[in-house]
Amino acid sequence: MMSGSRREFEQFLGMSPVNTFEIEIRQWTELDNSNPFENTPLKAVMVLDQCPKAWSAVYCYFDPSEPRRSIGTFAILNAIELCRKHCPAKENAHLYLGYWVPDSDEMGYKSNFHPHEIKLKNKTNWQRID
Repeated sequence: MMSGSRREFEQFLGMSPVNTFEIEIRQWTELDNSNPFENTPLKAVMVLDQCPKAWSAVYCYFDPSEPRRSIGTFAILNAIELCRKHCPAKENAHLYLGYWVPDSDEMGYKSNFHPHEIKLKNKTNWQRID
């Protein structure tokens, strides 16, 4: 667990041996002015690490005031599509969502994405879940 200091947070999200970037998700309609980043509410940010064969979703934070929109799920689906298009491995690329903790409410969403792989306790091989 992190202590919550600014320095620790910056190291967690900003110091990586690989390329790191952010995806911003904003609320925008055609009725908004021509610049989609001007006066459009920020709804989520996903921080991703780029590797040659996969991207890693380091962290995602989003506006909790609209839970029915499933903004976190939208961020992951968007990252999957971008990874397929822009990762050097293209269609063979993977998006890594990090460790799944089965009893964690905050991490339970990871089991909704298929296929995925898990490593069971005391096992050496990964098990694919379709």
